[in-house]
Amino acid sequence: MAGPYKEAARRLYETAQSQQGFFTTKQAMRAGFAEKTHAYHVKVGNWIREHRGIYRLADFPTAESARRERARALATGSRLLHSRCRMPARLPPSHSSPARRGTA
Repeated sequence: MAGPYKEAARRLYETAQSQQGFFTTKQAMRAGFAEKTHAYHVKVGNWIREHRGIYRLADFPTAESARRERARALATGSRLLHSRCRMPARLPPSHSSPARRGTA
């Protein structure tokens, strides 16, 4: 049986996977990560703080890394799994997004 950390990490990955690797502070807490441990996970490189309250799993490919990986594969004639190369459909809303200003 997996320990509490592994279970929390699995739950968080499932949440983040459907959001192109992104998750919120509240989602991390619901997955089982105490708020006081969030800074630790950023410090050791497990998570990347993208914005206040918004994080990304460090091992999840970014749009830029996926683009580089695709270009490298095309240059070498390699084949890639589609799921590893997808671009984010949308990023978490920022404070300046039209939807937040009510002009969408």
